Amino acid sequence: MLEVLLRGVVLLLQAAVEYMMETSTLGAAPAQHGILPVQAVGQTFAPSPTLAARAVGQHGMVERAEPSSRRPSIHAALIGCGFAEEQAKAAARRCSSVEAAVEWIAAHPDVKE
Repeated sequence: MLEVLLRGVVLLLQAAVEYMMETSTLGAAPAQHGILPVQAVGQTFAPSPTLAARAVGQHGMVERAEPSSRRPSIHAALIGCGFAEEQAKAAARRCSSVEAAVEWIAAHPDVKE
C-alpha cells in the first residue's frame, strides 16, 4: 500500500510540474530581457523561439512534458499507479484530475463503482 501511495505522490508531482510548465509565464520574461532565471555566473544567453516550448535542462530547468492532449486519461493513470479497476473507474467518474482522484481514493478506500 505504501508503494502505491508513493507512486501516487510521484504522479502528483509530475502533474504539478507539467501544470506549471503549461501555465507559467516565467519563461516569457527572461526571453524579453535576454537572460535565464537560473544561469551560471558570466554565462550569456541568446533568446530562442523554442524557449516557451522547451525549458533548458542544463540550466536547472525541467524538460516540458508531452502536451496535455496526449496525456493518459485519469482512469489509465490510476491503473498505472496500481489502483484497482473498480477504484479507478469510480474516482475517474467523480474527479477532474489525477491528483483529485488519488485523494478521493485515499478518502474512500472501500468504495467500489
